[in-house]
Amino acid sequence: MNNCHTGGKDGRHSCGTKRRCHLDYLNRPERLNSYGRQTVDEIILTLRENMDARVGVITGNGRAFCAGGFLGNLAKQISGM
Repeated sequence: MNNCHTGGKDGRHSCGTKRRCHLDYLNRPERLNSYGRQTVDEIILTLRENMDARVGVITGNGRAFCAGGFLGNLAKQISGM
């Protein structure tokens, strides 16, 4: 498997490509793999870096696939307005 960079300094996202199948792993199990804008940008970047992949799969580490967007970031943005 070709491993991609780990997204971000905190390792909230990782990926790999094998036989034209691109796998993205959400790696924030303590927050049920909720994601923020940075994670979305990282996934888009890794997909662009692996344009030869024919299949893309997003999965989550831990007991949950994904709880959705991380609202803590949204609250910070609103309070900063």
